[in-house]
Amino acid sequence: MITVQVEQEVTQQDRMTVIQMIRQFNKHFFPLLEWQSIAVFARDESGLIVGGIIDEIGCDWLYIRVLVEQLRLTWQRD
Repeated sequence: MITVQVEQEVTQQDRMTVIQMIRQFNKHFFPLLEWQSIAVFARDESGLIVGGIIDEIGCDWLYIRVLVEQLRLTWQRD
């Protein structure tokens, strides 16, 4: 019997298991599909990261996993 669970803490291994499952499925439709992980960072004058994107590119598609920038995180209304 299959059970479905909502989990608040996900291990990297469990996350990669699910990602590999969909990639294996997609290989039937895109046999030459290769994913490339990339990151784009915004840095201040001192080199401190103030924003960035963690993503993957594959099959002419950009999947943004994380997008963050410090200005929005610290923004407050007057």
